[in-house]
Amino acid sequence: MSGFSEGNLLGVAERAGNKIKEKAKKAIKQQLKKLLKKLIKNAFKMLVKMLAKALAALAAALGVPLLICMVVIIIVGGALVFVRFFASDDEAYVNAITSKYNAAIEKTCAIEEYRPPMIVVQAIDNMRITKQDLDPEDIAPSMIANMLKPDLKYEDFYNTTTRTIYYYDKNGMPNGSWTTSSQEKVSLLISAHTWNRNITKTYSEHSESSSTSYSDKNGSSVTTTTTTEWVEDIQPCTIQLDSDYTSPAPNIITGTGTKTNPFFTKWGPLAMEESKTSGVPASVTLAQAVQEGGWGSSLLASKYYNFFGIKKHNWTGDTVLMWTTEYINGVSTKVQAEFRAYPNAVAGFADHSKFLLDNPRYNTALSKDNPYEFANELQAAGYATDPNYAYSLKKLIHDYNLTKYDPDGGINPATGSAWEDVGYVPSSNAGVLVGCGTADYSKFDAVLRHFDFTPEDVELIAAGIKEFDTSHTLLAGYNGEYGIEMSDTPLVGSETGDYVDVGPVQPGQMIWPTTAKYLTSNFGMRVNPVSGIYKLHKGIDIAPANSDTKDYPNIAAMDGLVIAAGDTNDGYGNKVVIDHGGGLETLYAHMKVGSLKVNVGQEVIAGTVLGTMGETGNAAGRHLHFEVYVNGKPTNPLAYVNKP
Repeated sequence: MSGFSEGNLLGVAERAGNKIKEKAKKAIKQQLKKLLKKLIKNAFKMLVKMLAKALAALAAALGVPLLICMVVIIIVGGALVFVRFFASDDEAYVNAITSKYNAAIEKTCAIEEYRPPMIVVQAIDNMRITKQDLDPEDIAPSMIANMLKPDLKYEDFYNTTTRTIYYYDKNGMPNGSWTTSSQEKVSLLISAHTWNRNITKTYSEHSESSSTSYSDKNGSSVTTTTTTEWVEDIQPCTIQLDSDYTSPAPNIITGTGTKTNPFFTKWGPLAMEESKTSGVPASVTLAQAVQEGGWGSSLLASKYYNFFGIKKHNWTGDTVLMWTTEYINGVSTKVQAEFRAYPNAVAGFADHSKFLLDNPRYNTALSKDNPYEFANELQAAGYATDPNYAYSLKKLIHDYNLTKYDPDGGINPATGSAWEDVGYVPSSNAGVLVGCGTADYSKFDAVLRHFDFTPEDVELIAAGIKEFDTSHTLLAGYNGEYGIEMSDTPLVGSETGDYVDVGPVQPGQMIWPTTAKYLTSNFGMRVNPVSGIYKLHKGIDIAPANSDTKDYPNIAAMDGLVIAAGDTNDGYGNKVVIDHGGGLETLYAHMKVGSLKVNVGQEVIAGTVLGTMGETGNAAGRHLHFEVYVNGKPTNPLAYVNKP
């Protein structure tokens, strides 16, 4: 049980056998949310008492030895003892602890929106306390908050005020003018590196003028004052959460539509039958089938019966790779994704309902009887990236009177009248991010490394943050070193497993070809680690940390056409070669067996996942070997890409 003091519960379980390890993993995930809400006072012995019954029940249910189960419970609970969830009868104690966290966080930065969140500081601190076998009172908010404090850069700008007086004689004729000008220096924030983002701010000059007049028996004058100020081009980075947030007036749909379409005659009965068992409004199901499946005409709907654009996720059935449109950073972008494929429409409609019912983020939508509210909550939960998704669904529901397919016939039983639209306003739970720059979790990762947290420790920290992050944004877009622990996505840094959001890419620009960060070997002459021969290393090698077992995607560095994909017994193992035009080609080698996601002749864009980093071919360990060719000759890739 030596792993207990290290907080490495999976290591303990592994020594007890793989079967127990898997059960311990399941125990963690199944009990985590319940444990987070347990009211903890101030000692681990209290935790043991409070969880005694749960411990016994869990041990009996899983067949896990009591000692192993004790390790799981104590480490999980101990790692996530957030002070805000202490018992209410210790209110004074909780307030005192919370005040210390608040004071430490406030000192990090004068701008509140750039400070590290309390939930993040607490999550790290509680894991530190657990790992170091300290008392829960031994908090260190100042140390952790200071490590996460933002780096702010300011630059001086000058606002100008110009005043001109125009004089006129008593006959109204010009009689000269006089101009004065003054400047005011202002220091404006131009960049911020926060605990999870890099933010760049730009400013433009904005001028306003006003005039005043004066007259007497000797003549008159007109004074014109022009003020020129530097104004930020975009709104400051904010997460709109509280009741003070006001949204632009939403579009409200009124009345009853009268349009018809054979699509609904054909598929309406199936949607109605599915609604009887699932509770998902048939009107919403039909609207989504039209919106996602193009009235059933899309290849995905007509051939594979996926009317709802449901991607693979954790699906183990048949799939198909297709292009789709996603809104990335607000920009409509074509990407490739792997979608579920069904044998018939009945299976497709049933899986749509199951997908909503099995995913907790749609619980709010499922609680709504009003189909218009249901559509709003689908968008709020992120079903689609289209910012007009809810309105599009509701317009279909209204125009084709789809509520007639619902069990209540579209009538609100409380009023006896038809359901009314509720205009979509981004909810606080959706976390509206405005002008928030690009994801950069290097500060956060540095703290995790500082305390020597294991991947299992990090997984618990991430789960705790997500549990109480009402904005659902704190770890959104995580692109750091602990991808699998921070994200539910299959590959580090990729939301879908098919694409990595690389942000805007300028024509002719190459991006770093993987989400791993460590450059392990440069271009140039060296002794080959496999053959022992001194020769030219025609590319660069990139890998994750030695202890990191997560899967990393290799991604297209630039738009182009795939001209090779597979293993051709040339030492590169599973490789992909892309022709970018103009004599420029890139090569990606040593990928995992069976991981290639592209085919010869396929057009790809920068960020498309090509496959998973591996060690096939002549490789001494897992890494990406990346080469750049110009007119057939190998060139140093670092002349084309910059290390992130």
